[in-house]
Amino acid sequence: MCSETCLYLRRWLLVCCLLPALAACDRPGQPDGLASPDAQAIALNNRGVGLMGRYDYDAALQIFRQLITQYPQQLAFRVNHAIAQMNRQLSLHSIRSSSHSGSTTPLRR
Repeated sequence: MCSETCLYLRRWLLVCCLLPALAACDRPGQPDGLASPDAQAIALNNRGVGLMGRYDYDAALQIFRQLITQYPQQLAFRVNHAIAQMNRQLSLHSIRSSSHSGSTTPLRR
């Protein structure tokens, strides 16, 4: 059975392998009515990535949801949202696992 770290690495490997495939599926040109992200949207995306680096996945998810609503055609925003969601689920799983794996007997000095 694989450890939690092994599962984490497998998921990251899967994401890294899928990114080039998803990028290749990007349609050339933009249909009318779909705006390109402006500097403010790019700064907001960078903020979300920074929040993921600080393990604040809930705040990052809020930012990426907002960006996906405004720019549904932007693959980078969708990928960042998926990564934040996956990391949030992994961190919640890790917290639950660690709380159940510890001894229930209090330590004595």
